[in-house]
Amino acid sequence: MVYIQRTSFFFLLFWPSLAFTKPKTEQGVLKILEIVQSQNNTILSSKQAQLSSKQKEESSGYFPDPIIKINYFGSPLETRNGPQRSNIMISQGIPWPSTLNAQNQASAHQASLKELQTEDLILELSFAVKSMVYKYLELTKKHLNKKRMMVTLNNLSKVVLGRLKLGRANQAEISRINIEVAKLNQAMRTIKAKKHGIVQRLTAMAGGKLITNLLPHELNQKWLSINNFKPERIDIKNHPYLGLAEAKMNLAKADQEGQEAKRLPKLGASISWFQIDPPDAAMPGSDAGKDAWSLGASISIPIWSSRYDALERSTSAQLSAAQLSLKQKELDLRAGIDSTYEEFRSAAEVSSIYASDIMPQAEQALKSSRESYTQGRAPFEQVLTNYINVIKVEDQLIENQVRQATLKAKIEKLVGKNL
Repeated sequence: MVYIQRTSFFFLLFWPSLAFTKPKTEQGVLKILEIVQSQNNTILSSKQAQLSSKQKEESSGYFPDPIIKINYFGSPLETRNGPQRSNIMISQGIPWPSTLNAQNQASAHQASLKELQTEDLILELSFAVKSMVYKYLELTKKHLNKKRMMVTLNNLSKVVLGRLKLGRANQAEISRINIEVAKLNQAMRTIKAKKHGIVQRLTAMAGGKLITNLLPHELNQKWLSINNFKPERIDIKNHPYLGLAEAKMNLAKADQEGQEAKRLPKLGASISWFQIDPPDAAMPGSDAGKDAWSLGASISIPIWSSRYDALERSTSAQLSAAQLSLKQKELDLRAGIDSTYEEFRSAAEVSSIYASDIMPQAEQALKSSRESYTQGRAPFEQVLTNYINVIKVEDQLIENQVRQATLKAKIEKLVGKNL
């Protein structure tokens, strides 16, 4: 009886890692990203703001609306040609071409700004989604490891009970197993809660659409490698992050040009029509009782130069700030790519060491302690400790691989494309 239980224990002890049965890896992640981009309310809101800005761009560059002014006199005004009952005046402001051009430029840059904000938001959310999906995958793997450990401990408990009846074990070994089982139960509950939290956050990011069936259950090797990547050769000029800063700079430049145009005199033209009633008595001249009309022109001259000087200094400072911000963002982006790539390389090296060196050593130590235990030359505690060490090494390996995949996703966000 003891021999059968011991065989069962060691069969489970060296049970190879369970393979995940759901092959949803890259396609699942791509589908989640597609759903987020089409259903996320923040992205949809940004796209609506982009559409609104585009419509405003189409409405800019026009002359101001004409003004129609109608006067009706309750008591007619006596004029040389007869009583004036009413008049109508139409006036039109005439902006300078430079003013219209500044308005057009400002609207175009504002529309571009909204478009780039949407692209930048999509990059940020894509990275957030990938990070959470990879974390979910890590927790899934750890939960599986804990389940395997639980099965093994339950079988080990039976083995120890059998040995206890034969006087070859003690109650302390049973207590030790019970403590480990309690730890595993608590760890599995914690993992389950964390996975539930990730699913809830991903569902919220997907606009409330359930994506549980799309979550991957195995690690795709594409997430762990970057081929032919040279940080110094990456062209970041078209990155939405920098484009956003450049659009702000161009918008500040257009504001400056618009402010300078305000110093120009404002021109206007008008045409008026005067209704003249027939006179009560005959009046000399052929124009008696005839309606009259007139043409007019106006000019508004800005005379408070100090006010315009202050406004121009303000827009000039905004432009300078935007230019400096663009330079700094370019430096930050380049530094972020370099540093993140070095972290990725380091994580890849650590993963390789764990897979090729540390993991085989931990498994060999467990194998040796098992053989010694069967021969009565190794204590129970050593076997249990070595098995726990194998589980820890497996957890550390998946943690580092997930970190590696997350760093690759971060690099993709920083370069603005998939690698």
